[in-house]
Amino acid sequence: MTFSKSIQYTLGILGIALLFFGFFTPKPILQDINTIPTNSRVTVDQMIIMIVDGLRWDMVQPMPDRKTHFHNQLSRAFNYPDAKHFFLETGPPSSTKPRVRALTTGQPPSYIEIIKNFGNEAALSDSVISSMHRNGKKKILRGDYTWLNLFPDEFDEVHSSYGSDISDFYEIDNITLKNLDTDLIRDDWDFMVIHLLGFDHVSHYYEPDDVHSSIKLKQYEELLMDLFQWTKQASRSPDSPRVTKRRKMVMLMGDHGMDEEGNHGGGSYDEIMSSLLLVCPECDLSRLEEDTVLKQIDLPSTIACLFNVSIPFSNTGVPFDMVDERCLSAVEIQRDTLREKVGGSLPSDKNIYNITMISVGLSLLTISAVFANRGALFGIDLTMRNVVVLAANYGLMIAVISDTFIEKEAKITRAVLPLTFLDSAYFFDPLCERCSCLS
Repeated sequence: MTFSKSIQYTLGILGIALLFFGFFTPKPILQDINTIPTNSRVTVDQMIIMIVDGLRWDMVQPMPDRKTHFHNQLSRAFNYPDAKHFFLETGPPSSTKPRVRALTTGQPPSYIEIIKNFGNEAALSDSVISSMHRNGKKKILRGDYTWLNLFPDEFDEVHSSYGSDISDFYEIDNITLKNLDTDLIRDDWDFMVIHLLGFDHVSHYYEPDDVHSSIKLKQYEELLMDLFQWTKQASRSPDSPRVTKRRKMVMLMGDHGMDEEGNHGGGSYDEIMSSLLLVCPECDLSRLEEDTVLKQIDLPSTIACLFNVSIPFSNTGVPFDMVDERCLSAVEIQRDTLREKVGGSLPSDKNIYNITMISVGLSLLTISAVFANRGALFGIDLTMRNVVVLAANYGLMIAVISDTFIEKEAKITRAVLPLTFLDSAYFFDPLCERCSCLS
């Protein structure tokens, strides 16, 4: 092996490795537990979070000039007298499991969690779900099995469905909503998650602009109207005829958005921007300015304050402007404790990449590409093999640098990985020599 080839192989392999670990850098998992309650005086008795998987911002916001199967399907819910509308910024990566982690722990995820999105790993960090569990709050899960994977022991009642069959648009939601009406008249639970997958399945199987989308969104609107009415109704204990008036809250949101093709996973505006509809007739929401942007990462501290339980230890968010001073003080104490633990500034979804590692990887891959293709670069030995590998090297670099690499999961799987394999194959001459199509 010549000296130049040794340099080429070494730099190329190091470059690809640094690019991979730069984009998919895991974040440390802090297993510390915060047990200090917020002592908030502004609380709710019951809360329902309804998550429509993949619900993009413009699927809730009225769009009179748009004539698609997914626009203007939730207009009754949007115009409900007690409903307040906000834009909800989720953040990358825009896949379900990382987003559920974010909205329960308050900790921004990293891109490595796209890989973990398909696993069954339980949440190890402190969360608002575990905090409610420690404080005896009764919780009901309806819908996406992801929640049960993350919190296998925290929910008191489970009506869950495993969403692996994306051709199932209706049965999966029917299982989720079965006998929901009996839960709505009970007062012996505190917190309910309803995570619906049917619409996201339609968007993946076809595209968002499909007739099944309008059917699903209209079904969700009917459900929302029932939930909004529930916030005004009294509840009763299943073991007693006593009827009580309770402070109830409903939140509608998406765990993430999607692009025009129904894909998600990256950081484009449509993939990370959803909407939040908030209804709580007995709550003072006057300080919340409608149509402003709220952050998903702020939900855990908000929910913790509204149930007067401890804020997750790793939380980096701040509560919505609907809590009292006691809660804000508790959040500041928690965030200061986290700063001391991590030894610096709080993590954010703006630094989920290791920029230094990515830059070094790109530089090494550039040098490797020059060595690998110097013949083709200078018009010497212009074989099909050199042309293909030259295109692979620089195609990979362009894909990495361009926004679409980090904005669309489809681009990662369809473009970058095949180019990486081509590039790697060239580093090992025996493997490449067996490919007659490149010789």
